[in-house]
Amino acid sequence: MNPGEANPLISVIVPTRDRSDKIVRCLQSLTCQSFHDFEVIVVNDGSNDDTEDQLVQFASEHPDFNLHLIHHPTPRGANPSRNEAIRSSQGSLIAFIDDDCIANSHWLDKLQTPFVHPNVAAAGGHIENVAVSNLWERFFIGQQRVSSRLVNGIRIANRLVAANMLVLRQYAVDTLDEDRAEIPKDVATSARCDEEGLRIKILRDGKLTVHVPEAICLHDHPYRFRSFCRQAYKSGRSTARLAFKYQLAPRWELLALIGAGLFLLLSAWLTEIVFVSAASFSLFLMAAIYNELALKRKTVLRSIETFPALFIYFGLRSAGYLNEVVSQLRRIVSLRKSEAMPVVSATRSSNE
Repeated sequence: MNPGEANPLISVIVPTRDRSDKIVRCLQSLTCQSFHDFEVIVVNDGSNDDTEDQLVQFASEHPDFNLHLIHHPTPRGANPSRNEAIRSSQGSLIAFIDDDCIANSHWLDKLQTPFVHPNVAAAGGHIENVAVSNLWERFFIGQQRVSSRLVNGIRIANRLVAANMLVLRQYAVDTLDEDRAEIPKDVATSARCDEEGLRIKILRDGKLTVHVPEAICLHDHPYRFRSFCRQAYKSGRSTARLAFKYQLAPRWELLALIGAGLFLLLSAWLTEIVFVSAASFSLFLMAAIYNELALKRKTVLRSIETFPALFIYFGLRSAGYLNEVVSQLRRIVSLRKSEAMPVVSATRSSNE
């Protein structure tokens, strides 16, 4: 690959912040791809470590690698960084990988195979969590797993994950949501549903998102208790904001857990309600167990081991979800009041 190569087939987008060792590992895996017609655009999003120096050094050591660097003096967020990189890219297909991922040597080769079908607009690969040193990390095993069903020979994916996906250019440009681009206190906090708006827009356009399990990335994302808690709470808030923005159905498993807690409190005054609380909690528990075993594909023993983390995670996620729902409802009421005020004033003026 030559740095000046025109119109590569694929542009690979990698945002990074304060993870100089991991972005170098990620780039090293991209130099080993069996597919060669691609460029890589790395956005250094306001790093305070030696990320910029490491990237410049990597570029100088790999002069034939089609690498472009963008540096932000202050952080702007993952999706704003991705969108900027997309606008400066040349590929007809846009690939996304996170800086803490290592791509299999056949990653791009495999990921592009479904695009021979005219209705395919995006493809997602398999993400394997390799950070499993503590309870909080082991809970996230399978958290980014993509499930699929076979329809007319095509694996239809149930989701897209920004750490491992490939998208037609016309759907990628200026599509990733930036309204949830909060700058986290630590780089371990990342759950903001970054890619979900893109998936919704693709599906509403009648196109397909597919699953390519052979396109593998290893995900090395460590957690400690505090970052685990932040991730859970912010994930709940982001889920609620996404639901309001795209008029999605409420997350019933979170509502079931919230309802169980509220009904339990009310049972102090009306004891019969405790049965309603138990039923609501049972619904949540069934959904959580299904998610652990069927979607995340954990073993029964691993699911039992991480059960304490599950309750902490969903408790905080529900709290974030409820907090954001209340905030969004207040915002809607405030907007309606402000929109109604000029009408009231005009009516008063005409009456006078």
